[in-house]
Amino acid sequence: MGKHCGIYEWRGTKRNQPNRVVYLGSTCPQGSRYGAKLGSRIRRYCSNGNHIAELMDEALERGYELQMRFKQAKNQEDARKQEAKLLKKYNYAWNKTSNGGRSRSVLPK
Repeated sequence: MGKHCGIYEWRGTKRNQPNRVVYLGSTCPQGSRYGAKLGSRIRRYCSNGNHIAELMDEALERGYELQMRFKQAKNQEDARKQEAKLLKKYNYAWNKTSNGGRSRSVLPK
């Protein structure tokens, strides 16, 4: 998957709690802000949390497991379109874009 463009979602899972999708992003090895291979993006999130580090740390401290899923896109433009479409349709709690800010309360204690 590392050489492909696409979108990815992070979700929190915890026993006896519904799964909660909390973040959406996109990546594409060919360029600009989408310029990282998926494996590199995952490593950055897992090693330092990237720009959602505090939220990830809080979820892990509260006993959540964080999982990522990926959907391939044809190219960078397609990845951006898929991301924009989903951001308009769903309120991803940890995304700032198209959601009116971040929410911490999405993962119950």
